This record gives sequence, C-alpha cells and structure tokens, in this order.
Amino acid sequence: MAELRVAEASLARARAARRAAAIVVAESRIEAPFAGIVQARHADEGAQLQPGAPVLRLVETDRVEAHVGVPETFAAALTAGGRYPLYWNGRAVDGALSAVLPEVDPETRTVTAVFDLGAADVPLGAVVELAAEREVAEDGFWLPLTALTESERGLWGVLVVNRSSVLERRVVEVLHAEADRAYVRGTLQDGDWVVRTGVQRLVPGQQVAAAAAG
Repeated sequence: MAELRVAEASLARARAARRAAAIVVAESRIEAPFAGIVQARHADEGAQLQPGAPVLRLVETDRVEAHVGVPETFAAALTAGGRYPLYWNGRAVDGALSAVLPEVDPETRTVTAVFDLGAADVPLGAVVELAAEREVAEDGFWLPLTALTESERGLWGVLVVNRSSVLERRVVEVLHAEADRAYVRGTLQDGDWVVRTGVQRLVPGQQVAAAAAG
C-alpha cells in the first residue's frame, strides 16, 4: 500500500508539472487575430520582454482600410455603412464607411473617417483621396486660379478694371478651390471686369485697354 501511495503521489506531481508546462507554452505563444503578413519584428528569438512590449507588426492582407481626415462639419453628414468613392493613383476605389473616430486631430483639426476597401488592390500605406460633394449656400464668384495673387493674412488679391480703365486691387477670400478655378468672396461686385491672366505683369493704378475676345 505504501508503494501505491508513493506512485500515486509521483503521478500527481507529474500531472501538475505537465499542466504548468502547458501554461508556460500557452503564455509564450502569440496568435494573430487576423490573417496577414509580418511587416516588422521588434524582438529577436530568445529575448526577454516586459509585458506589453511590441514583438511583431502584423499587417492584415484580406481587408484593406483607408483612414481619411475630414472636417468635423462634413463628418456629421457621412452615413455609417454608406459607400463612397475614393481615389488611389487616379483609379476609383469603392469604400464603405466603417466608423468615424470621435477624436479631433489637434494639428489638422479634422476627424478620421475609416473606410473598408475590402480586398482592393491598394498598396498598404498608399495615399487615397475621398471624393465627396457638399452643397453650401454662400454668395461669391468663380474665378480662374490665374487671376489670383497672394496677399496678407491668408487672403488673395485680384485686379479689376474700373470705369476709367485703371486697374484696382480687390481683396478676396478663397472659399473653395478646384484644379483650375476658385470660388471667392470679398469686395467684388457683379459686373466687375477681372483680369484673368498675366497679373504678374500688371500693377494697381496702371491704365489699360480692354480688348474684345477674338
């Protein structure tokens, strides 16, 4: 009987040691939460690490996300789950809005909108652009970008031909800009003659003569 009890005690110790070893193995294993590839390794094999220390940088490959900074006022108009066109390298990519992060970036004063691009063929880390329209009721004028000259305090200037055919400088504020034109407001009035091009060769007070087109 004594030998049996000794054997049972040895078996219990062996089982306890096995359970302890299994716990050590489980705690030393890192399991990825999603399918992906290892982008970077921050620790070598066998190195001792503190809890919470980064070991690997894993990049998901089955699902691509785009993080786009948008103005706070515009973010409120976005619909969760809605699909929006994004552009990468001139190519349209369809994205579904996953979430709008609540924190405002202190540098850009924008909030981050997260779009799910699915398995889109977009390189990780690439720059994408969100194409979205918003109607704003604002009085102003469309002018070609070539008519604008930089002024002070973030404003812009344009040259206007008055009734005496003399150039006057008017200050305007750019409300919206596109590839070749801008929507501005300021001291312009309906009917003003604005110099479209060649403003760098002209100065306020200069006498000019308007030429008919063609």
